[in-house]
Order: sequence, then C-alpha cells, then structure tokens
Amino acid sequence: FFATYSTALKGGRNSFLMILLGRRYTGFLLSFIQDFVSGNEKARQSINKRMIGEAKEKSRMLDKLNMDPGGVCFTGSSTFTFWINLERDMKPVSGVYNAAFGGACTQHVLAVAEDLVINRKPSVIVYYCGTNDLAYRESNAEKVANGFVKFV
Repeated sequence: FFATYSTALKGGRNSFLMILLGRRYTGFLLSFIQDFVSGNEKARQSINKRMIGEAKEKSRMLDKLNMDPGGVCFTGSSTFTFWINLERDMKPVSGVYNAAFGGACTQHVLAVAEDLVINRKPSVIVYYCGTNDLAYRESNAEKVANGFVKFV
C-alpha cells in the first residue's frame, strides 16, 4: 500500500485506496498505520497529536454549521466518520450530526468529548468506539468498557 500510495502521489494519480477514501484520509490512514506499527513512544505521541488535530478540525467544521441544541450526535471512530450519508439515512430525524473522527481510540474521544459532544447539548448520543483500541492492542475489552462508562 505504501509504495502504491507514494507512486500515485508522485504521478498525480489516485491509488485504489485514494479513490475509496480520498487523498487526505488515505495519507492519514497510512501514516497512522506506519507510526503505530513502529510501536515506539514517539510514534504514539505523534498519533495522539494527530488524533487531537483531527478532532479540532472536526470541531471547527461543526462550529460552522450553527446547530441548535437537542440534535442527535454520532461520535466515535471511523465507522461513523466514513458514513457519508448519515443525515440522509437518519431522516426524518432532524439535527443529526457527525462528530466522529477516523482512527480514534477511546482515549482520543474522551479527550475531546466536551468540545465535540457535551458543549453542543445533543438530546441523543450514538457512541461507537473501542475497536481501534483492540485492533491496535492498546487496550483490552475491560479497558474499552471502562472508557465507555467514563464517556457516559
């Protein structure tokens, strides 16, 4: 994947992953995987910084929407991030918004929950997070469950 991605970037073309996810998310995903696989502390700090940056960008995007309190907030990781037709699929429910950011682990969602979720005063919160914690061996099922309890 890394070689195909680099070759596509240099040639001004899109790889299959770029077509599927878009250039920005593909670059982010591949660098995330590469950093994580290296497994060193510096890489983890880089990942955490990147996740918080993604969350802040999501927050700025949501700020531009000028949403009324009482909406339905979807938050968590990429399962929701890449749900591009979320608002359409949830009709006739109004005020649906997506506060998820790709690659997020529970610690990242907890770190930005106040800004992305609580301060926006949704009436319903749909939470999906923890699979990345388990996939990246950052956590176990008990820790993921405890993260959910902290979120609630």
